[in-house]
Amino acid sequence: MAPQLDRLQAEMLARIAAEPPWSERMGVPSVRADLVAVTAAVVTRFVRLIGTAAPAFGERDRVRFRELGAGEAREGRGLEELLAAYRIGTRVLYTGFAHALADLDASPEAQVALSEAVFALVDTLQGESAEGYANEVSTHSGERERRLRRLADALFSGEDDVVRTVAAQVGWRVPEAVAVALLPIELLADVRAAVGRDGFAVERDSIAVVVLAADQRPGAMLRRLAGDGSAAGDGTATGEASATGGGATIKGGATTGDGTAIKGGAATGGGKVGVRLGPSVPLLDARRSLVVAELLPDDASGLVAAADRLPELLLRGAPEVAATLAERVLEPLATLRASQRERLTATLASWLRHWGQRTEIAAELGVHPQTVGYRVNQLRELLGDALEDPDRRLELQLALLGRGGGAPAQP
Repeated sequence: MAPQLDRLQAEMLARIAAEPPWSERMGVPSVRADLVAVTAAVVTRFVRLIGTAAPAFGERDRVRFRELGAGEAREGRGLEELLAAYRIGTRVLYTGFAHALADLDASPEAQVALSEAVFALVDTLQGESAEGYANEVSTHSGERERRLRRLADALFSGEDDVVRTVAAQVGWRVPEAVAVALLPIELLADVRAAVGRDGFAVERDSIAVVVLAADQRPGAMLRRLAGDGSAAGDGTATGEASATGGGATIKGGATTGDGTAIKGGAATGGGKVGVRLGPSVPLLDARRSLVVAELLPDDASGLVAAADRLPELLLRGAPEVAATLAERVLEPLATLRASQRERLTATLASWLRHWGQRTEIAAELGVHPQTVGYRVNQLRELLGDALEDPDRRLELQLALLGRGGGAPAQP
């Protein structure tokens, strides 16, 4: 068989080059050189492999096969094209050897030996190339993670030059403004698939921290990730307009760039999960969006946008000030019985919210308007002229908000 090896190698290369995409790829000198070297190693070793139990290839050839797999990974391709080339070459090799062997030894034992040699060849080619591919993907993935963390660190430190350099390395289109969102770490892979080049996501302190281009209005996508199907529609208070400062064009909702549906809350068990969205800020102020997002309660469900709750976050950012303010302005209510204090506090919050409109207050509290009037008179006796003074009304609103009394309460 040795004299026919050159012919077999030439036929293998010709058959591979005839099939797309190799018909184009073989025009690249380095690619052709790699395949010439591999096919030479295959035919040279194969002729000595038939009928033996020796290893199919030595370490030098195995390294060559692993490098072919790694090269596919570096070029961003899968293994399918390389494995297709292996199949073409193996078919040519088997056919050529089978015809030659029929003339030399047509016994069943000879055919079995040929088949075993082919299986050993295929196992080695595919196995080594797959290992090289996997190692390269793992190495590249680790390097990309390091770059993403470096990008996040630089962004939150306001290092403009580093941000733009690393952003180019990871393929992030640097926007003028960003918003930072915090998600459960279980959603890291899903949000990466969703944001594409319009953002990036990293793990920080066991949380998925996502940096989004603010002009893309990410509310719809984040609501879907949160499993928050009941949230308000596009452009309403729970996310998009407030997250971007308004005025941006809506980018489509709950799919990735290629139309693939994003998994929702089901990714973490099927229910709603908490997604905290910071405000839109200029690029190098990204840390401010991160800090504000971190002030949002982490036990919420669905999408919670910081821009909808800034007064509350102001108090959460200075809890000692909030406690002092509440103690001072609500002190007149402290001497009341608990049940009476609760009723009057709820009435005060509703009065402030509805600008003293008795009908709206009564409807919210579920009481008669006359009851509202009676309670407001009690509040005036306790608080003096605070209800007439704009500055003191603001203090009352902040105090109630700091104590969680800003929402409608039971009558």
